[in-house]
Amino acid sequence: MIIVFVVATVMVQSHNFLQLWMGDNFAEHSSVLLMLHITCFSMLAIMSITWQMTEGLGFPQFNALTTAISTIIGVSLMLVLIGSFGTVGVAAARLAGMGTIFFSIFVVEKWFFKKVQLRFWVGLAINLIIAAVSAVVVEYLIVRSLPVSWPVLVLSVAFGGSMYCLVLWFLNFVTSDEKLLIRQVFSR
Repeated sequence: MIIVFVVATVMVQSHNFLQLWMGDNFAEHSSVLLMLHITCFSMLAIMSITWQMTEGLGFPQFNALTTAISTIIGVSLMLVLIGSFGTVGVAAARLAGMGTIFFSIFVVEKWFFKKVQLRFWVGLAINLIIAAVSAVVVEYLIVRSLPVSWPVLVLSVAFGGSMYCLVLWFLNFVTSDEKLLIRQVFSR
């Protein structure tokens, strides 16, 4: 849940964030790189559970194999793409390589649980996409309506995050037990 919000926010805010932090020239040349890298590292974060599970259940060779495949794909694409696309090509190649490891989630799920939990994944994706689009719209409208500054960046992320959580709440992504716990925390 958090990873999807972070990726969505970076997609909207990367240029403004880098402009405020490092300057306009840096932002112009690096915002696409930040978007590619955050997507790549988010995949890594999501699949780390599967990675740990296969390690813990005694199958480190599976992780070694997926890493080898990912590396071969990533490095091969880097060599092909760097000439025409420079650092963006390298980042895209890394993302493509990481995608192979990411999709190993479904292989491991089928392997250990005898089937891919398709209903779970589709429901999760629909809920998170609706919430992420809502957050992105709010953030985009704020950053396009106000001058670029740290307070505007923080305000847009706060409002986008609030919208994200609110949409997930109304989509019943948050279970009734979790809602009760949240209400108890806020009632103190």
